[in-house]
Amino acid sequence: MQKQNNKRNPKSPGIHAFFGKKRFILILLPLFLLLLFLFLLLLYCTAENHKGPSRPDDFDSYSNSRVPPDSTRGSDPLPDYTTDTKSTVFEDRDGKLYFLDRYLDMPSEIIDTAYHIIYQDNSKGRVPGPSDYDIRAAFTVAAGDLPLWTKDMKKILPEQVNPDWWEDLKTSDFTWDIPSDAEYYKRPGSESYIVVCPGLNMILKMVSTQTLPVPLENSAFQKELPEELPGYDQFKFLAADALGYDHSAVPYIRAALTEKTYTADGAELTLVCYRAMFCNSPLYGIPVLVIIGEDSTSCMVLCGGSYDDEWYLADINGDGRDELLMQHLTGITGGAGAYESAIYRLTDGGPSQLFGSPDPDGNGYFDTYFSLHLSEGYTHTVQNGSAGFYTVFTRKGPGGNPYFDAEGNLTDEGRENNETDWLNTDPCFYLFKPVDTDGDGIYEIMTAQYTYLYGRADGLGTAYTILKWDNSMERMYIQKAGYWPYEDHDDDSQDYYQRWEEYENTWYQKEEPSPGDSLNSKELIKAASDQIRAIDFHVRQYPVDTSLFDSEIDRKYRKAFYQAVTNRKPVLCRAYRSLDYEENTYQYILRSDSLSDQEFLRQELKQDSGYYYTDYDGDGLPELIIRNTGLYGLKYDPEQDNVYLFLSTYSSYSYFMGAGQIFWHNPCLASKDIYSYESEDRNGNRIYAGFETVYHWDEDSSSESYYISTNDYMDVEVSRNLWEELINLLFDAYEETPAPESYEEFFKGCY
Repeated sequence: MQKQNNKRNPKSPGIHAFFGKKRFILILLPLFLLLLFLFLLLLYCTAENHKGPSRPDDFDSYSNSRVPPDSTRGSDPLPDYTTDTKSTVFEDRDGKLYFLDRYLDMPSEIIDTAYHIIYQDNSKGRVPGPSDYDIRAAFTVAAGDLPLWTKDMKKILPEQVNPDWWEDLKTSDFTWDIPSDAEYYKRPGSESYIVVCPGLNMILKMVSTQTLPVPLENSAFQKELPEELPGYDQFKFLAADALGYDHSAVPYIRAALTEKTYTADGAELTLVCYRAMFCNSPLYGIPVLVIIGEDSTSCMVLCGGSYDDEWYLADINGDGRDELLMQHLTGITGGAGAYESAIYRLTDGGPSQLFGSPDPDGNGYFDTYFSLHLSEGYTHTVQNGSAGFYTVFTRKGPGGNPYFDAEGNLTDEGRENNETDWLNTDPCFYLFKPVDTDGDGIYEIMTAQYTYLYGRADGLGTAYTILKWDNSMERMYIQKAGYWPYEDHDDDSQDYYQRWEEYENTWYQKEEPSPGDSLNSKELIKAASDQIRAIDFHVRQYPVDTSLFDSEIDRKYRKAFYQAVTNRKPVLCRAYRSLDYEENTYQYILRSDSLSDQEFLRQELKQDSGYYYTDYDGDGLPELIIRNTGLYGLKYDPEQDNVYLFLSTYSSYSYFMGAGQIFWHNPCLASKDIYSYESEDRNGNRIYAGFETVYHWDEDSSSESYYISTNDYMDVEVSRNLWEELINLLFDAYEETPAPESYEEFFKGCY
């Protein structure tokens, strides 16, 4: 057998030797490339065109296009920013600002400053690393420059900023306390914080990589925070963005509710209603609405903050789509609390408000037109000027009542101050709930308000209204009104829903039977019509007592009234929910304080007002009655030299008729036309007559019903002929009303 020759020919290297050397080269090549890369990187970092170390404001930048003023170019070494410096080491302002300018960009001129800068420049190593810094500064600037400092920043909560950050900057010449109205900001994506103190024109700023604030979730309030609602992190961010807050300011959300609804074209919408808890409180949060459509998502903040919220979906305007009703409890002090109510139309483009109380522009609350008259025998008459409703009850009230004597007769103070807005209706709806009162599938709104007498502490009862949306007018109107005096039930805190169900048809009935309860329909019609025929509708005019009033006193009265209506003399009005009087301007009483003085004189006093100079209350001295979208009665006290507001209907449906006589006409209800007459003597004794036409429509025809009302008989249906006979008694008398004087006629010689 031939043996294999294993010896290699040294002159002829084999294939194994060739591949052995190649393997060695392949191993060294990556190592060589790595060393080359590091060498080039080192050259780049030390080259003359390498940028200097980043100043801390690169993480909090307004505009950093310029190079630090003491940096060098060419072959000179770069500056070292490492320092631990306080502004107190500089003797003058220019030195302080020059040094500070190395580290921070200022968006405006500085009046004065104090700062402490700690900066560790880590750019000098072979491979530069990030620098460490902790810069705290206080600036005073011009008031108009304060907004420049918060550009591109987001709001945060005061709890996210430690006021001790700036304590070591205070000196005997430069000190401060953070005020309660301070505003707090953070730059997103950085640890840069600013506190704006508007009254001090001061900015407190901190930018740091070393000291970080304690997150809200880990703060001392942690025990108050409930568990997170899973799956709702995205809504925290939406709420923060909608409010202009940094995302870190929303620690959690609560009470998330998801509902489905549809647009007019059938597109599905998902509604998410929740409260963003911004304030480290298990009670107080900010209600937020998210609408998720097929192609878009919208987020809207519903009110500034609340303790509780209720929401309902119901078709309010009859378009076949649900609207969103929101009721927010915004205050919990004062017993009754404070509420905000609103209705929103929902589309995939976002919500739009149909109704709000207070209204969307913040111009006031929805007026439900409840008023009160007092008369002898502790008699209280509550009425609603919009719906034509009234009810009568007796109530002695608290001891020492200045308006009734021990026998229940009105005192002089009671007669003098018996004004139509005597009843203090709480402006908030504490109940705001959809109800379908007529079963047509279109919902009305049931509301309730607390009412008070003799100051806020003395509760009088609960005022109810049914609000209905009028599509032609694009507004809410009062369809029905009712009242429940507290003395007619034992427990004021009983369930109002049960109360409504019990009284939604009768509204309020006295325990004793009314005069009409025992009469059949013919007897009732005769009794009510006879009572109206017995009323003397003729215009009443009291003669002025010439022993008390002469031409010289007349000039004094006219001058006082002229000074009052032109805002040269204050008008004394009863303070809200109080027995005291407060000074006000007549322009504010007319709610036209947005007009200039010249426009107020031209429009309100000259163009839109009529003046009646008459003895309205029968005391032998004249009062000034002004008709201007309502009736306003001014009384002058020459001894005190004060002008008082004693009459204020605030309703465009009211008209002056005679001494103590008011004519009402409300033609603006969708299905009703209402006329009424009120007369009141000096003892508060009241005469009332009401006339109402109700219109009915169906698919093929229309019809009308006619009703009359008096002090004793309400809503008695009568024939059209009888209705016209009785209302003409009122119309004929109203024609006797004297024409008002113009501004120039009444105040001639006063200006």
